[in-house]
Amino acid sequence: MLPLHILTRCTRPHNLLQIRHSVLTPCEFELHWHILFDTSCVKDLPVDLLCELSHSPINLRFFQGAPGDLGVSYVNQILSEIASGYVYVLDDDTLLHENFYRRVYHEIMRHR
Repeated sequence: MLPLHILTRCTRPHNLLQIRHSVLTPCEFELHWHILFDTSCVKDLPVDLLCELSHSPINLRFFQGAPGDLGVSYVNQILSEIASGYVYVLDDDTLLHENFYRRVYHEIMRHR
């Protein structure tokens, strides 16, 4: 299976459970969802939310963002840690389209 890393910079954790339903659907990829919490914006995280999100293929990461950076430097750090596969950056207020995985997979296969 092809690895697919989805990176979500998070300052709005109230959206994550709904986003999770669009991300964690059966697909053709070896999925890795990296949720990057910006602790300069997110001060309190409900324990029940962390429990809901603390299982594979979800990787919870925490960083303290700098003013105006919007987490870009931390995304770059995560990118440097990814050894192989594909990467998609998903905002914390956006759902994946229901056909996203299938369409991306077919596009990758078409260009191989």
